[in-house]
Amino acid sequence: MGKRFEWTKELEAKVLELRDEKKMTYREIAEILGTTISSVKHKYIRLNQAANDERHHHPVEKIDQLHRVLGDDLRFAVGAPFILETNAGYGNLTKEYTKYGIVYAFDIDKERVNYLHSLNNNRIVPKKCDSHHELHNEVYLKNNYEVVDLDPYGFPSRYFPHVFQLIEDGYLFVTFPKMGVQQINKITKEHYRVFWGMTLDDKVRQEELIHKKIKDYGFMSFRSVELVDSVDLGRMFRFAYKVKKESALDLVDLKVKGVRE
Repeated sequence: MGKRFEWTKELEAKVLELRDEKKMTYREIAEILGTTISSVKHKYIRLNQAANDERHHHPVEKIDQLHRVLGDDLRFAVGAPFILETNAGYGNLTKEYTKYGIVYAFDIDKERVNYLHSLNNNRIVPKKCDSHHELHNEVYLKNNYEVVDLDPYGFPSRYFPHVFQLIEDGYLFVTFPKMGVQQINKITKEHYRVFWGMTLDDKVRQEELIHKKIKDYGFMSFRSVELVDSVDLGRMFRFAYKVKKESALDLVDLKVKGVRE
């Protein structure tokens, strides 16, 4: 059995050099490094995301959606609400969110968090942490936000269903990679099945099934969930949901009506 391929800092630098400077194809790079095309492509994209490359972050489209959704809600005109942004990075969206309220910006990378501090904006509260782990702490503290933004580099799956306990009446923004963007292996297939109730045959129905599952996740915390905006970013989707806490009886009735309709 051959030795398992593992990415190192040297190999990460190599893939950037071969792709950006020597303009090699993913196939050519894979042959040189001794790994798969999908592994090279995935690593290259993740490295550029981490470097805040706009080709992979799509800040313009995300900012447009942010203003489109929040701008119609009069509660955000006074800039009072609390906003939680996970995986805040270098603050492309953080700075926009400050137009609406106080932003609690989480990121695990020290350099990015230091950059957010350097903005000297009293509406930004940066915190160096693992966003997923810290979200559990926020739930434990019973904190509440008018907006929660989940924008991890990969699947947002681990944030559900507990993220809904942080929103009683507000919005949830979620970035979700399209099926096939991540490396397809046994773990990925099982991930789709367990978290989202999908198989690879459901690719054309992916959006529909994501929305259905997120509504179910909301129900676990007695929240109604309504899709209010969707953006196709090429390799990923960006969804905006209206979330509202409901009584159990009302929510069951809402779900029954939804099925009948």
